[in-house]
Amino acid sequence: MNPSLSSYFHRTLNNVSAFVKKNPFYTALLIHLTIITIYVGSTLLNGSGHPVFVDLTEGVNLSDASNRIYYTYADNWGEAVAEKQRIVPFTILWALYKVLPLGDDDFIPFRILAGYWFSIIGFILGLKLMYESEKDKSHKSLKLFLAVLLATAVYIYNPWMTNRIIHNFLYFSTFTVPLSFGLAYKYFFGDSKKPWILLVLNGLLLGTFMTTPHTILLVGIALLGVLIIALIRRKFSKILLFIFTVIPIAIISGLYWILPFLLYRPSPDRVESLTIFQLLARNTSL
Repeated sequence: MNPSLSSYFHRTLNNVSAFVKKNPFYTALLIHLTIITIYVGSTLLNGSGHPVFVDLTEGVNLSDASNRIYYTYADNWGEAVAEKQRIVPFTILWALYKVLPLGDDDFIPFRILAGYWFSIIGFILGLKLMYESEKDKSHKSLKLFLAVLLATAVYIYNPWMTNRIIHNFLYFSTFTVPLSFGLAYKYFFGDSKKPWILLVLNGLLLGTFMTTPHTILLVGIALLGVLIIALIRRKFSKILLFIFTVIPIAIISGLYWILPFLLYRPSPDRVESLTIFQLLARNTSL
């Protein structure tokens, strides 16, 4: 090999290695976003078909799919009213879709791809917040990078995640839960000089994204674990401040969807069909 070429190769490899060691989380983030965008994005945008048999089922005609999904309040009790509101994340996706040079048939693939983006960002930021809470931050190495890369791969590419694609990843729960957990973890166990910022961010995050029973349940389970550990470690003042700061901020910032959900009187949109139930029962017995 040419000496100058070999020297250039080793210098480049050392620079890449140094960058990865210095930025393990952002490197893993970039890699997974690239994989998802190139592989999943190209597969979806070049494919055909539509989601069926779930809450967000779409018909064959997708010409106005984006407008049908992002409406404000539905006269619809069969599908929870909260899941059909014009919540901030859905509006952001709708606006971004309108700006990008995408056609009608690209809307649902774009929505799936964006769900992956949200999930990857939320999970890796959650991991980073937890890492920043550790007292010993000297072990920035390729091992840390590989750990983040592998953990994110398991989180993103598992069958459960795939099963929830059409539910917009449980309406962004896969983004909200790890990020909220990371913010709470750093608040209780980190040495942040401005802990109130973590509380405000967590409250705003939950008020904006926690608009479905799914997310409330999952966030509740995740935060309960953090609170129990904090209670065992006798962080009583922090627990009280967390409860009386995060919850009020989440409620106040979420009033734009909470009040209509509580005050709106939807009418049932589904009628039980004995014929269908009898057919299902017969098929089950067969």
